[in-house]
Amino acid sequence: MNMTQMTAFLISITVRSYQSYFKQRIRSEFTTGTYYI
Repeated sequence: MNMTQMTAFLISITVRSYQSYFKQRIRSEFTTGTYYI
């Protein structure tokens, strides 16, 4: 793997983890009625 592929790979992992994190946050906010800042 060269640098460009490595960077794209790391970015895709980061984006995926952020998306799952925000989905969990939104779900918990709707179920509990609390909002995190």
